[in-house]
Amino acid sequence: GVFLTGSPSNVHPRHFDEVVHDPSLPLDPVRDDWTLPLIPRALERGIPLFAICRGFQETNVALGGTLHQAVQERPGLMDHRSDDTQAVDVQYG
Repeated sequence: GVFLTGSPSNVHPRHFDEVVHDPSLPLDPVRDDWTLPLIPRALERGIPLFAICRGFQETNVALGGTLHQAVQERPGLMDHRSDDTQAVDVQYG
């Protein structure tokens, strides 16, 4: 199977035809280059795919979906950001 983990980084918005909304947020273009082509190939071959957090976002984008870059700015949606007062290993541990 393929296991796509979470990460402090985000999928680069170019993959869903948008510009970067907040340049201060971490991006990981190297990970994008590996995971986005891998996902449809794994699914085509019937390989089980398990995605968490960023991995779920990658799966959505790899299959043609888009993301809200700033969910907290969308009326009626929850603020899904991490607590930046905590260390990264605590936030994502």
